[in-house]
Amino acid sequence: RGYTDFAWFNFFICFIMWFAISPVMTQVVKPKCAASDSEKCMACFAKYPSDNFKYFRDDNGTKSDPPPKGAGDKDCKVCYPYDGRKGKGCGGVGLTPSQAKNSTMVGISGTIILRILIGAISEGIGIRLTYSALLLVVCIPGACLAAANSYIAVVLLRFAIGFA
Repeated sequence: RGYTDFAWFNFFICFIMWFAISPVMTQVVKPKCAASDSEKCMACFAKYPSDNFKYFRDDNGTKSDPPPKGAGDKDCKVCYPYDGRKGKGCGGVGLTPSQAKNSTMVGISGTIILRILIGAISEGIGIRLTYSALLLVVCIPGACLAAANSYIAVVLLRFAIGFA
């Protein structure tokens, strides 16, 4: 039956949408970058005048220049967006680890709430129409999560994605 193939394909889409944020969670918890002309960054640039902001590794793993010292500084890492080492620099949403865990719990609560309601909806209008409408509605927050730039946006979008 064609519907059986459609059902597993839809489950696969929902599974990918639900877990799409997991690989990028290290970037989500990185701090937001400060403006390079802010007082904080100007103080950091004065503190580390020899940093050249050109640190990277090529495909062979060879380092080009020494890494910038300011990127490892607790206060100055918001001024170093181009540091190639994991966990250093800035460029994320700025969530704390506890906020990231909270957003996961909110997503799970969205799943629980919708699972309670989806049975009655399916009985009323049919499973195919319900599932199709569900995917059409949930794909919007799934796409918008890539543009989230605050804790509130991440939590609200993960709640909506939890409906998948």
